[in-house]
Amino acid sequence: MNLSFLDFLEYSAPYYLIGFLCMYTDIKGYIENKPFYYIAGWFVGCLSTIILTNKILG
Repeated sequence: MNLSFLDFLEYSAPYYLIGFLCMYTDIKGYIENKPFYYIAGWFVGCLSTIILTNKILG
Protein backbone atom coordinates (compact mmCIF):
# COMPACT_ATOMS: atom_id res chain seq x y z
CA MET A 1 0.00 0.00 0.00
CA ASN A 2 1.41 3.36 -1.03
CA LEU A 3 0.22 6.26 1.13
CA SER A 4 1.30 9.77 0.28
CA PHE A 5 1.91 12.38 2.97
CA LEU A 6 -1.44 14.06 2.24
CA ASP A 7 -3.23 10.74 2.68
CA PHE A 8 -1.43 10.35 5.97
CA LEU A 9 -2.58 13.81 7.10
CA GLU A 10 -6.14 13.17 5.97
CA TYR A 11 -6.53 9.74 7.53
CA SER A 12 -4.04 9.39 10.36
CA ALA A 13 -3.33 12.80 11.86
CA PRO A 14 -6.75 13.28 13.57
CA TYR A 15 -6.51 9.86 15.17
CA TYR A 16 -2.97 10.45 16.40
CA LEU A 17 -4.15 13.73 17.89
CA ILE A 18 -7.03 11.94 19.60
CA GLY A 19 -4.61 9.27 20.80
CA PHE A 20 -2.25 11.87 22.23
CA LEU A 21 -5.09 13.65 24.05
CA CYS A 22 -6.30 10.31 25.42
CA MET A 23 -2.81 9.44 26.62
CA TYR A 24 -2.57 12.85 28.33
CA THR A 25 -5.99 12.33 29.96
CA ASP A 26 -4.95 8.80 30.93
CA ILE A 27 -1.76 9.98 32.68
CA LYS A 28 -3.49 12.97 34.27
CA GLY A 29 -6.22 10.72 35.64
CA TYR A 30 -3.64 8.29 36.98
CA ILE A 31 -1.59 11.01 38.69
CA GLU A 32 -4.62 12.77 40.18
CA ASN A 33 -6.22 9.40 41.06
CA LYS A 34 -9.39 10.00 39.04
CA PRO A 35 -10.48 6.61 37.66
CA PHE A 36 -13.06 8.08 35.26
CA TYR A 37 -10.41 10.03 33.32
CA TYR A 38 -8.21 6.96 33.29
CA ILE A 39 -10.90 4.63 31.94
CA ALA A 40 -12.32 7.16 29.44
CA GLY A 41 -8.86 7.97 28.04
CA TRP A 42 -8.03 4.30 27.65
CA PHE A 43 -11.38 3.45 26.01
CA VAL A 44 -11.36 6.30 23.47
CA GLY A 45 -7.68 5.66 22.72
CA CYS A 46 -8.41 2.02 21.91
CA LEU A 47 -11.43 2.96 19.83
CA SER A 48 -9.48 5.47 17.72
CA THR A 49 -6.68 2.91 17.23
CA ILE A 50 -9.18 0.34 15.93
CA ILE A 51 -10.77 2.88 13.55
CA LEU A 52 -7.34 3.99 12.28
CA THR A 53 -6.25 0.39 11.68
CA ASN A 54 -9.44 -0.34 9.75
CA LYS A 55 -8.97 2.76 7.58
CA ILE A 56 -5.38 1.87 6.73
CA LEU A 57 -6.00 -1.82 6.09
CA GLY A 58 -9.48 -1.55 4.60
